[in-house]
Amino acid sequence: MMANEHYDKGHRAGILVGYNKAMAEIRPAIEDIRRAVKALDDSLRSAHEQTLPAGMAAPTATPVPAWGTEARISAEFALLNVLALYPRSTYERMCVIAGYRHRTGHMRKTVKKLIEGGLISRQGSDDKTRYSITMRGEERLGDPVRVDGNGIAAMWEGILLDGPEQRVFGALADSHPYTWVTAELEEHLNFRRHSKRMRAAIKTLRAIGLISEDGLLGLSDHILVPGLFK
Repeated sequence: MMANEHYDKGHRAGILVGYNKAMAEIRPAIEDIRRAVKALDDSLRSAHEQTLPAGMAAPTATPVPAWGTEARISAEFALLNVLALYPRSTYERMCVIAGYRHRTGHMRKTVKKLIEGGLISRQGSDDKTRYSITMRGEERLGDPVRVDGNGIAAMWEGILLDGPEQRVFGALADSHPYTWVTAELEEHLNFRRHSKRMRAAIKTLRAIGLISEDGLLGLSDHILVPGLFK
């Protein structure tokens, strides 16, 4: 196996120790992001309820929080925020960064409402389809909340809760940009060899769009926006 594809276990351990130290230093910044998102949610929810486009329902509590905050942020505003930061995103990418599972009828209906309301636009078709925020969408959103890779990873670790999916995703996010072979990751996370729980977790994470589809295990292209992860 090529040496530049993955490091030996000792080097990996050193990387993870360094990452944990760095995370301890940036946790205050993550808390600031959470407070800022909550404040944005409060102000945008009030404005949104007063000036809804025709046919768009008022935001309700969503099944998952966005950007790691306990406040419930509507899918509409989460998607607008992502597209303000990363225009011409794929459907999968904007859902993953916003903190939503893209293979749901709820998200497809939300995107359809945003298009019909003139808040986002769609270019292309099929696998080449890209989405962008419109001027009307920018006016509705206001100043976007900027997030980084650590914030996205922390958000999804919170959504996945304490289970094998969280453990697998957390290890891949912690060691990015390095990748793992399945057997090594099993041993690192203390799973049994050929663990069914770990294989199921990998399948779930791939369905969400968080990790690579095949080959070495790492973060997926959907979440690896240039500049998002350092």
